[in-house]
Amino acid sequence: MPAAARNKTTPQRRSLLAQVHIARKDMGLDDDTYRALLHRITGARSAADIEDAGLRQVLREMRRLGWRPAARQRTGRARRRWRAASPYPHVRKVFAVWGELKRRGIWRDPRRSSLAAFVRRMTGVDDPDWLTASQARLVIEALKDIGTRAGIDWQQVEAQARRQRR
Repeated sequence: MPAAARNKTTPQRRSLLAQVHIARKDMGLDDDTYRALLHRITGARSAADIEDAGLRQVLREMRRLGWRPAARQRTGRARRRWRAASPYPHVRKVFAVWGELKRRGIWRDPRRSSLAAFVRRMTGVDDPDWLTASQARLVIEALKDIGTRAGIDWQQVEAQARRQRR
């Protein structure tokens, strides 16, 4: 492939090149073995010099030799943002208090990972869903203290929540 044509890569071509290089890494091929494979299949010693059809042939050969692509990870908005509600009331209370702090702008980072990091620092447990009742009580009280320092009247918040449930 001429150098001028090589510079005009399409997303599909970049994907093929990436797959070839991922396969090379996964298979643990050293440079000489990799280039010998490319030369045997296409006659070129560099993946950049191979047309798209040749890259597909290389990938087929790598699969024949045992390489299996890893399962694709789901990305984007199709991914579930939150897990299903916990069956444990003490864990739901942790998320409720944390949610109130987020709604009022006191907790600046809205990601679940920020709560997980807070829980990890407090209890050593990696995920809020795994808290025991006594650990959750510590976390709830710490979150409430943060809210109280910011001016939240928790009795009023709980009364409002009771009215909304009716």
